[in-house]
Amino acid sequence: MINDDAMIYGAGARRIDGDKIFHGLCKGSAILMMLIMLGVFVLLLHGALPALEKFGASFVWSNVWDPVAEQFGAASAIYGTLVSSLIAMVLAFPVGLAIAVFLAEIAPQWLSRPLGILIELLAAIPSIIYGMWGCLCLPPGSPPAFRCGRWSTWPECRSWAQCSVARRWELVS
Repeated sequence: MINDDAMIYGAGARRIDGDKIFHGLCKGSAILMMLIMLGVFVLLLHGALPALEKFGASFVWSNVWDPVAEQFGAASAIYGTLVSSLIAMVLAFPVGLAIAVFLAEIAPQWLSRPLGILIELLAAIPSIIYGMWGCLCLPPGSPPAFRCGRWSTWPECRSWAQCSVARRWELVS
């Protein structure tokens, strides 16, 4: 009796196993990702060597920043980054969880689908864009604590609506 492979591929033909090909591709991709990560680490280390040679490992733990004396430390910048990230996560987690529960369990389908798409689109915009938008749109009518850039030095524009388009561009450029 002739087996099915011989009938399909011909006698003596070698059958291609898709699972083995997929396994090989996945393994190769994983190895490539590890090599890329190793390359990034080596490049970062190579770029940091001049600072590490001049200031030593204490550069990471020191918070002294004196350009005149050429003493630099990164501790305050690292601390600020970690604290601002923690604050962002503490604020964003409950909001994100509440939105997810609302969309999945409470909202009707006619509302949850377009709202879900809108949220996905908002997530695709880099956060720097939101920051720049805030700097351009909030300052004239906002309290002084929320103002950034040149807005705090231009008291003649009490609200965004009072400034002409040309004046707005003059203020932000």
